[in-house]
Amino acid sequence: MLPRRALAIVTIGALCWAGAARAVVVRMAEVAGQAGDVVEIVAALEAGGASVAGTQNDLEVRAPLSVARRANGRPDCDAEPSIDKQGTAFSVAACDLGACERLRALVLALDNLDPIPDGAVLYRCRVEIDAAAESGVYPLAVINVGASDPQGNALPATGIAGSVSVGGPPAARVEIADAATQRGEPVDVGVRLRAGQLQTLTVEIVYARDTPLLSSGAEARPSCAVATAEVDAAFLYLPQGCDPDADCTAVRAALSADSTALPIDVPLFTCRFRPVPVIPAGAYALDCGAAFGADAGGHAALVSCGGGTLQVLSNEPTATPMPTGGSTTPTRFTPTATAALQATATLDPCGACPPGTPCQITSSGPVCIILPVGGTDDDGCAVSGGADAAGPPLTMLLLPAALWLAARARSGRRRSRS
Repeated sequence: MLPRRALAIVTIGALCWAGAARAVVVRMAEVAGQAGDVVEIVAALEAGGASVAGTQNDLEVRAPLSVARRANGRPDCDAEPSIDKQGTAFSVAACDLGACERLRALVLALDNLDPIPDGAVLYRCRVEIDAAAESGVYPLAVINVGASDPQGNALPATGIAGSVSVGGPPAARVEIADAATQRGEPVDVGVRLRAGQLQTLTVEIVYARDTPLLSSGAEARPSCAVATAEVDAAFLYLPQGCDPDADCTAVRAALSADSTALPIDVPLFTCRFRPVPVIPAGAYALDCGAAFGADAGGHAALVSCGGGTLQVLSNEPTATPMPTGGSTTPTRFTPTATAALQATATLDPCGACPPGTPCQITSSGPVCIILPVGGTDDDGCAVSGGADAAGPPLTMLLLPAALWLAARARSGRRRSRS
């Protein structure tokens, strides 16, 4: 169990969001195999310019795939030795719904706080393909992603799904482009066919509930359009019958070529996204829910699909100069927010904080930190990781807590030696 003081600091981290320029991404690889095979899946880090000491994510593995087990029943997974994170641990639990397993990977070390190199492999796991599996491309969704810096502060983070192609390597590949915008501002996201000869293609873009796809017209259809005259398309919100402004989570595009094949390496279509004004800054996954197609002869083709990220940038108000020229006055905020364990953050300019009370500048404005479990602390505020929800569950806070404790322990050893 974590000390009470550490828990208070981590809990306050759930209240703070940062307007980072980019976010940390945990990306799963795409692999191929045959029915009955055991394949290796690989997770890699895209640090986005951040100093990342540890990561955490869940991986949803659905039938006909399953997580391979070792003789002791533990998941058949290994930490990447080159990053020297010997505290890395894995566990498996059943998903809430359906034939699914949820693999959790916690990548960290308690004996070092060294940053993980950008692009490095984080871990490798083995996945079994059922002997009766039909040919197809099966996604590996990455959710509940967290990342922390060497000081134990959580970083905005997201995940990009991988896939297992059953029946051999895919005959075609489609990719969802990355995009960036400010909160409340629309942005067009393009989709390209990178390889393969397809006359028809169906692809689904799965997005977070709090990054709703814009609708247009009285029929509330997706705001998507073909990007070339050579392609015909139809677009549909998913799940069918959903409210575009409330509970839609995907858009399906059904494309066909006027000629013998869809054009390669040019945008096939774009869809317009508009992050709501109150969304936390950070990266949001644009995953492929499904992708399949057929060639000019009508033969089905395996299609792999690479997801992208929608980077939402902060557009917080700028400070207004004082008439005296001596300082600036931040925009005043008056609401309060209370998290679990009664850790309370009062939004107010730093100048109004009680003497000795830490003040953290967040994307919502200055925050006075009040710790009800014993005095003030100068470690500031941990920034909540992950874009899957407004705040991470307590289990997602264990990573920054562990790294924060490691940082304090190392600092204590330095002081004792001096």
